[in-house]
Amino acid sequence: MSKSCEGFGVRKFLHMADIKCILEGSDSENEAERDSVSNIVYIPPSPDALSDTEHINDEIVDGSEVDALQDVAGEIELHFINTKEDIAAPSLDLSKTEHNSPGKKPGFSKTSIPRSVWKKTKFPKFPPIAHNTTGLEAQQEDLVNIYGGKTPIELFKLFFDKEVVELIITESKKYASQNNVTTNILDERLLNRFIGFLLFSGYHKLPEIEHYWRQQNDFGIPIVKEALTRNEFRQVKRFLHIADNNSLDSNDRFAKVTPLIALLNKKFMQFGVFHEYLSIDEQMVPYFGRHSSKMYIRNKPIKFGFKLWVLASSDGYMYSTIPYAGSTQPYDKEIGLGAHVVLKLLENVEHPEWHCKNFLACGTVRRNRLPSNLSLKGKKELKKGESDYAFDKQNGIYVISWQDNSLVTIATNFESMEPMNSARRYNRTLQKYVNLPQPHAIANYNLHMGGVDMADNAISNYRISIRGKKWWWPLFSNAVDSCLVNAWKLHCFISKAQKNKQMSQLDFRSVVSTALLSFNYTEEQNIEQDNIAETQRPDGLPRATTVVATSAAVAATMLKSTTGRIQISRHTSARY
Repeated sequence: MSKSCEGFGVRKFLHMADIKCILEGSDSENEAERDSVSNIVYIPPSPDALSDTEHINDEIVDGSEVDALQDVAGEIELHFINTKEDIAAPSLDLSKTEHNSPGKKPGFSKTSIPRSVWKKTKFPKFPPIAHNTTGLEAQQEDLVNIYGGKTPIELFKLFFDKEVVELIITESKKYASQNNVTTNILDERLLNRFIGFLLFSGYHKLPEIEHYWRQQNDFGIPIVKEALTRNEFRQVKRFLHIADNNSLDSNDRFAKVTPLIALLNKKFMQFGVFHEYLSIDEQMVPYFGRHSSKMYIRNKPIKFGFKLWVLASSDGYMYSTIPYAGSTQPYDKEIGLGAHVVLKLLENVEHPEWHCKNFLACGTVRRNRLPSNLSLKGKKELKKGESDYAFDKQNGIYVISWQDNSLVTIATNFESMEPMNSARRYNRTLQKYVNLPQPHAIANYNLHMGGVDMADNAISNYRISIRGKKWWWPLFSNAVDSCLVNAWKLHCFISKAQKNKQMSQLDFRSVVSTALLSFNYTEEQNIEQDNIAETQRPDGLPRATTVVATSAAVAATMLKSTTGRIQISRHTSARY
C-alpha cells in the first residue's frame, strides 16, 4: 500500500523482508526509492506495558542468526522524499518573524536570532570570546596524580561501582519477589562474576551459551565454570532488573533502563569535563526486536537499533548519553530537536571558557537547512577541491561548502577558510593520489569530530555477545560496555600524560573480566554475609560452619562426628 503528498511518499509493509529488499537491493528499479528513503516508522499494536519479554532464542551467541530482521506485530511505513527539483526542500529561514505552526518543522523566530546578512569573505571577524585553558590543565594534572596508579579493575570500578551494583541487586530482588521467588537470587559476588562473564563473551565467543559449561576440552571454559554455574547464570539473567515495574513513568519509553542510564551519566561526569575538544553525535545500539523507539539510519554501520545522543571527547571518552524515543520525545520547538539535544548535553560543561566550544562550535549542515537568503554554490557548480563561503557578521556564523568526494557544508563561529590545508585524495582519471586544497575549518573539524565514532568503534570491537529476551537487554549490555570503554580511555589518557605504555583494549578487557570472574568477598564482607545468613536461618537448624580442608575426603573426616547435612563443593571447603 502506498500514498503520497507534495514532496513526500509513504509505503506500508507487513514484512521486514520487503523493506530489506528495497534498502539493500541492487536492481535499478528500486534505485530511486533507495535514494529517497527518509525514515522507517514502526506502528506497533497496543502494547502490554508490563511485558518486556520477547520470544527469541537467547541461547545463541551473536552471529548470522542474530542479524536477521524479525517481523513486527504491526505495520511498517517506509517514508520517501520526492527529490524532483520542482519541489523545494523545507528550509530554515532565520529571517522569518512568525513562529512555526504545529505540524511544521521548527524554526527560529526574530526575537531569538537577529536577521542574517551574508557576505563573501575569506577572513571573517568573529566576536571576541574568552578561551583560557589554565583551569583545564590543572584539572587534568589533578586527575593524573590521583588515578595514575590505578589497575584496570580499579578504573572499571570507578564507573561500575558499589552504587550501581546495589541498584541492580535491589531491583532484581524486588522483581524476583514480584514473581513469588523469595530466595536470595543475587548478591555482590554473583553479580560481579555475571558481569565478568558478559565482558568475557565480548572477546571469547562460542556458538551457544551452553557450550561454556560443557565437559569437552574443546568447548568448556574452566574460568567460567569455576566462577559461576550454568543455573546461577540463568537465574541472574532471568531476574536481572534495574527499575521497579510498579513505579514506571508511563511517558518514558525507556523507563526500564532510565535509572541505570542516569546513574552512569553521573559516574561518567565524576571528574568533570577534562578534555578541550568535544563532539556530539548519535550512537546506534543494535536491536532487531519489537519496540516503538527502534530507529533506522540508512548510512550507519548499524542501521536498526536504539539511538542514543552522546557527548564525548575527541578521543572517545563518553561524558553523557540521552536515549532518543522518537517523535514523542519532548523538545524545545523554538530551536528544534538538534539544537535542543546539543544544548542539553552541553549543560554538563561547567566551564565553557576552557573548551574550544564556548561554545566555539563547528558542525556539518544539510543544504536544505541553510537560510533561504544564503546562496552558496552546489555540487554542480563546484569542482573537486573547490569551495564557496559566506559570513553573517550579525550572528557571527561562517558557512563553508567544499567539494570532496561529495559536497561538505559546515557552519562555525570561530574558524575560517585560511590558512588553506591540503587533503590527499585518489584521482581516478590520473590513477594516482593528488593533493586538494582544503579549508582550514574543515580540516580542523575532521581532526576533532570523531569522538563518538571512536567510542562506538571501541564498543563494537568486543561487544558483549550474550543475548537477552528483554527488549532493554541491548541497552543494558551497551551500558556495561560503555563503562569498560571509558575505563580504558581513562587509562590511555593517564598513561599518555605519564608517558607510559598503554594497554590495548583487548588486554585491558581481559584483565577486568578475569578479575570480575574471580571476584570474592573480603574477610569483613564474609562476616557480614554470615550474619545475614544467620538472620535468615530457620529455627532449630544447626549454625552454618565453614571448614577449610585440602581435599573433600579430609573435610568429610573432620566433619563426620558433627550433626547436620554435609555438602562437599568442588572447592577446598565444606559447609554443614
